[in-house]
Amino acid sequence: MLCSRKRVLFSLVACIVVALASTAEAQKWRQVTEKTKLAVGDKVQVNWHGEWVDGTIEQIDATFNRVRVKFMRPGTHRHEMTWPFGRENLRIQNKVRRTVKGNPFESASDNPFESAKGFRTWEDDSGKFKIEAELVEVKGNSVRLKKRDDEILTVPLDRLSAKDQQLIARFQGRVEEEEDDDEEESDESDDKTQFLDELTAKPAQWDGVTIVYLSQDVDSSALTPDGGVEKRDLTSQPVLLPPKETFFDRVGGMYSAADAPECVLFPFAKLNEHGKPTRFVLCNLTRGKTSTRVLKFPVGAVAVDIGPSGKQVLSLPNGFGFGNKKRVDVWHVEGRDLRHEFGWKPYDQGGGRMQHEQDVEWTAFVDAEHVATLSQSGRLVVWKIPEVKAVYELAIVRSSKPALSPGGKYLAALTSAGLVALDAKTGDVKGFYPKAGDRGTVAFRPDGKQIALVSSKRLQVWEFAGGKLYRDIGIGIGPSRSDAVAWPAANYILVGGRYLVDLERYCTLWDYTGATGASSIGRVFWCLVDSRDQVALVRQPLPHKGIEETASKLPPEAWKGIEPGATVSLEVSVTATAAEQRKIRETFEQQLRERGIKIAPNQPFKLVVSTSIGETETIAYEKSRGFFPVPIPRFRGPSSELRIISFQKQISSVAFVINGESAWEEVVVVGAPSSVQLREGETAEQAVKKHERPNIAFFDGVQIPAYVAAPREDASFGASVLTPNGLRPGKVEPRKPKTPSDSNIQPADLQA
Repeated sequence: MLCSRKRVLFSLVACIVVALASTAEAQKWRQVTEKTKLAVGDKVQVNWHGEWVDGTIEQIDATFNRVRVKFMRPGTHRHEMTWPFGRENLRIQNKVRRTVKGNPFESASDNPFESAKGFRTWEDDSGKFKIEAELVEVKGNSVRLKKRDDEILTVPLDRLSAKDQQLIARFQGRVEEEEDDDEEESDESDDKTQFLDELTAKPAQWDGVTIVYLSQDVDSSALTPDGGVEKRDLTSQPVLLPPKETFFDRVGGMYSAADAPECVLFPFAKLNEHGKPTRFVLCNLTRGKTSTRVLKFPVGAVAVDIGPSGKQVLSLPNGFGFGNKKRVDVWHVEGRDLRHEFGWKPYDQGGGRMQHEQDVEWTAFVDAEHVATLSQSGRLVVWKIPEVKAVYELAIVRSSKPALSPGGKYLAALTSAGLVALDAKTGDVKGFYPKAGDRGTVAFRPDGKQIALVSSKRLQVWEFAGGKLYRDIGIGIGPSRSDAVAWPAANYILVGGRYLVDLERYCTLWDYTGATGASSIGRVFWCLVDSRDQVALVRQPLPHKGIEETASKLPPEAWKGIEPGATVSLEVSVTATAAEQRKIRETFEQQLRERGIKIAPNQPFKLVVSTSIGETETIAYEKSRGFFPVPIPRFRGPSSELRIISFQKQISSVAFVINGESAWEEVVVVGAPSSVQLREGETAEQAVKKHERPNIAFFDGVQIPAYVAAPREDASFGASVLTPNGLRPGKVEPRKPKTPSDSNIQPADLQA
């Protein structure tokens, strides 16, 4: 018994010693904040996947809040490595103090503090006048310089050369007032983490909201194109954005201010972090005045748009899962200061709504006094701000993406009745565009003269004024990122972020890789080029020089396929009743006639409507309460209630075939049901086999295109890689039409 007491006492003492040691160790370190002064050589701790590890600072970039630290990677494979960290993942010893933010690792020419404080050559914006002088101070919009004869000159900041202006901007962000070495530094004021939910949310006002009802009897001929502001003084040089903080750091797009398109917002967020601090970059693209500002949001917010003046920013929660994106917030930006103005929860109306129905899928500024929001359930609402009063609501196709015209006058969206254009402020229906597909992303041409609807298999373009359908193109390659749509030039659309579709020749002309985003800003086309640890904004006209001439020299047989005026054979071979077969044939005969395509037997061009049997899959089902056999994991052990059942996949397809090769195809594959309910006297095998039949209802929803390019071995006529230093040759990928094995597979019991 005595021995047992000694052991207990020893254990208590050991626990106390360990706790005191841990507390003492924690007190030696403090969190690095924006006001913490760092220097190369400082001993720090870094947060490496949740574990604090000792390291040494090797390089500092205070402008971009990035610190490179050398440390020993913990774990099984220990080795020394250098990695960039944000300040939120750094701790420094309490007694370390610095007087000047600088970086001894940089050369004097690279360090703005060292470069600006000594005598150097200053140049004016014309390049004609130069003086040798030392920087005295920056006051307001002027710079005071001291010449070697001690004469003091005051020069307006905007009269300096672009290089000197950038130096001053960096100098201002890097120099701080010196402190007394005996004064203990405190970061308590910077350690206040502000959570998004702590910010006040105004109640949404729904009184008097107008519900928009659609009618196809709309005269679109009176519409005038609403192009964006054209800017001719934008820089032609690549603009480097702040380096990534981690491997998972990504730029979430680019958004330009409607009235000041030279002001562009770039939100940064980490793919592996939700509810954590995010940052965004504001960039001025004006020639000779290019600059970037880095601002940080409170926890859980990510920037999604910028106001017309460039001084307001919209944000959504950086949450994950249903119910974590309910609110929208408006922020005011002045210089490097970010202030919360107000927020609201647009779809949190109570009444027992599902969590996902309250989440905000998309939001954008209409103008300085209106904001549009879209719920995941397809409720498009425009709000008057700052009152957050709902002006009008429109039900649109779920998972489709609306678009504002470049000038912000019109809001276009896909509805169950078709594609419509509304007065963005009032909700009045101004334009209706017939024969629209049942899904896709809406996009405007930069000059506002055309409007497009793009999905993974179809691209449609209408004249904005008048509503005439200009092109209805089948996209044979089926890009996975069909929501990434950009319009670089009048006759070309960039689909999936890489495939340049030639509208005149209705084919994929070129394949551009290397860009993570693309957009027209100030009627100029820009691409985001994302390298391993750096992101650059590159001014890159597409198609690039010489490609249009190459396209004009292509022989017609290289791209010309099915188009209005062509003749095709209609072949229907489906496993269905005679009445169903007749209905299917009549449906596609009518579609071909509406598109101006003739029908005749034995043609090299064919429209093939068919059903077929796919591969056999084996599914394990187990009887559950209520007699529902359900699929179970393969690693489950044997059971008297276990049934192993074979199921043959059923394929339904509609395809344009040119000279024996599929040029465009819509396919659905019926897979084994996820669950079935047994009727009295019915076996599990019988219940599953009832679903072993093709999806005939699929044919009712297929809309064929009017233009289909001739199939080729390659996916495009050429390829290029976008880099910060321009274009370099790329590798042309082979065309890979989808096969039933990688097409749209649906469990039989979940089909419409």
